[in-house]
Amino acid sequence: MAKILLIGDSMAEGLEGQLRALARAAGHSLIAKWKRGTTTRQWSKTATQIIAGARPDVVVVALGTNDAFNRRPAQETAASAAAIVRAIGNRPALWIGAPNSVKDRGTAAAIVGQVSNYFDSRTLTLPIRDNVHPTTQGFKAWANAVFNKIPLVAAAVPATKEPAAKPPTANKNDMGGLIVSLAISAILLALLGGSSRG
Repeated sequence: MAKILLIGDSMAEGLEGQLRALARAAGHSLIAKWKRGTTTRQWSKTATQIIAGARPDVVVVALGTNDAFNRRPAQETAASAAAIVRAIGNRPALWIGAPNSVKDRGTAAAIVGQVSNYFDSRTLTLPIRDNVHPTTQGFKAWANAVFNKIPLVAAAVPATKEPAAKPPTANKNDMGGLIVSLAISAILLALLGGSSRG
């Protein structure tokens, strides 16, 4: 079982419920830490402490929406994303990009340049309720698409080894049939041997 930590802004808030349900169904657990309106810069100052406290196996980050919305400089976003990546350390991680309802101003490229696993949410067509956030169904569909990517990241988490399969054992009926066949063969050889001597 893997412990998944989800951190981010209001997008993480919307994704939390469905991601937790999917994680639980797959035998994992999910911890969510989010704050509305936050940027990568704000999280770069608190990520180390939050991640250390949660001690997760896998980290999922949903940030970038407010960087783009507030027109934060790409250089600032890149530096902040790099700091968050350092806080994550060698844990497997997935960064969820902002949906296509948010006009990208170089934010995605700034983050992609710092992370190894990035989910480009702009490839999804999600129903939007307030020009920015998806509807309840939109968040559900988004979470479903995102969760399908987490196992690829979480593969680094050691899994419990299955017990080795036992070698097949001979069936008693098969052994009985083999003995009968050998006996018949012996009788036929004896008969043939006797007729050749006559």
